[in-house]
Amino acid sequence: MSTDLGKLQKKPGPKPKSTALQPRSLKSLKVSTADPCQQPTLLPHLITPRVPRKTRKSYPREFKLQALTMLQSHRMDLKTGKIVPVNVARELSITRVMLQKWKNEEHEIVSSRKGARKVEKNEKSKGRWHNMEKILHEKFLAAREAGRPVGKKWFMREGKKIVQQLDTDNISCLFSAGWFEGFCTRWNVAWRVRTKVSQKAPADKVASIQKFLQEIRRKSQPSTSERSILLQTRFPKHLIYNMDQTPLPFEFLQQRTFDTKGAKTIYIHSDHTSWTKRQATLMLTASADGVLHCKPILIYHGDIKETKPRREERVQYHPDVHVIFNRTAYSNESITLDWIHRDICQMIDSNIVLPQPERLVTLDIFSGQMTEKTFEAMKILSITPVYIPDGCTGYVQPMDTIINKLVKDKISELLEDMVDHNVQITKETIGQRRVLITHAVAKAWDWLHKHKRESIVKSFEQAGISLSPDGSEDHKLHIRGLPADQVVTVGNWHLEIESDEELEFIPSNSRHEPTVRPEDRHEPTVRPEDRHEPTVRPEHRHEPTALPANPPVRISVSSLCN
Repeated sequence: MSTDLGKLQKKPGPKPKSTALQPRSLKSLKVSTADPCQQPTLLPHLITPRVPRKTRKSYPREFKLQALTMLQSHRMDLKTGKIVPVNVARELSITRVMLQKWKNEEHEIVSSRKGARKVEKNEKSKGRWHNMEKILHEKFLAAREAGRPVGKKWFMREGKKIVQQLDTDNISCLFSAGWFEGFCTRWNVAWRVRTKVSQKAPADKVASIQKFLQEIRRKSQPSTSERSILLQTRFPKHLIYNMDQTPLPFEFLQQRTFDTKGAKTIYIHSDHTSWTKRQATLMLTASADGVLHCKPILIYHGDIKETKPRREERVQYHPDVHVIFNRTAYSNESITLDWIHRDICQMIDSNIVLPQPERLVTLDIFSGQMTEKTFEAMKILSITPVYIPDGCTGYVQPMDTIINKLVKDKISELLEDMVDHNVQITKETIGQRRVLITHAVAKAWDWLHKHKRESIVKSFEQAGISLSPDGSEDHKLHIRGLPADQVVTVGNWHLEIESDEELEFIPSNSRHEPTVRPEDRHEPTVRPEDRHEPTVRPEHRHEPTALPANPPVRISVSSLCN
């Protein structure tokens, strides 16, 4: 009987869970919107808060190079007036341990690829003929360092020469297309498009670029009376300009286009065959604050005389573009003077000179911008010109590094849209084309300042033109186009330029001295009549030593001048 009762008795099951409220996750407390009466109440103490995970920052290669560059820069302490090194760790909000690690790995950081966040070890996979490929790659680097163009046939030709020089039977390379593709992969060689044509290599221009940056730094230092907490530079960003002329074709024909595979002829339509050889000059002036201050100038080829058809055509030009005609379709001294008075100084009448604020203008060494009249006008109107060294405009001129390409691409896009949406002007005349170009230039210039203002500001900062003169913004300096191992810094700008060789980028007839100290900036205006030597009176004329056998020979000033 007891055994029967034991069989009928229930076995103990799992312990019942406590009915007390227990913390639950958000997923288990998900509210159903089907029946609002069955919605549970969400109490704050029931939800387990998620502990935020500690994030670990990683920095790209460019940021690390800027930090290493700042280690060599100095700034002026406003309290003591002394030059002290920049505290890089505090400026960039990084630890000193991290900065020291980057300093130890400087060589690996420079050799890593652009944008890399980890130090990469360039370990190349060895090919079948590694020794031959190594010699070939060294020859390739030497040829490219000298600026020579290198093609596929060059690799084949030089590779065969190396095989003959090694004089071994183990090398049975046929220099096939497969071998060449593997060689390019192993040695990081790629087919590239030419970007610059120059007589000097980019590495040879580092010294000239540094001198230009030091010239900017010297002239941007505020004078003793102006130095205060509120004003830390002589030129605010809205008074810093860069002007450049760029050729503008009448028709933008692309060199490449998408087409069907296997097509033998790639045809691109041109409205007028003569337009491919016709160009205008576009003068653009940008400011370091990214705000539109100066209108663009278009210089067309044509007679200066205004005729009736020309006047009728001018009515259709866009009002925000200045249009000029001359025989060369290029800038000259007269156009430069008009640009100074009308666009830079906003003067209605060039004969009425009003007090002007100090401005900094960077220009290339074009002859029309380096005449006596332009120097005189700039000095009267408180304009400080700084000329970019020859061959360095593609590195430190904001117009050439970023702005010109953005504007010309937008002009090409607008002209294409105008032609596509206006069927009646598909066969337009040269005058109608000039009108369309003025409208496209005005819209592109306005678009640039509205949508690409940050790019304009960044171009001035990377070129070192609008940086703070106390050195606190030197980490923003980034010269485009230079090799990765060539790092340009401002350096010690306090040193005076002594040798004539260092003045090669300063115009010889310029009256703006390359080295201007703060106490020497305010000098009286030198009139043209005061520059010539005073008239030499007869009693003060130089008499050269004569031979004993001959009487003394007197040389007049007029004979010397002749």
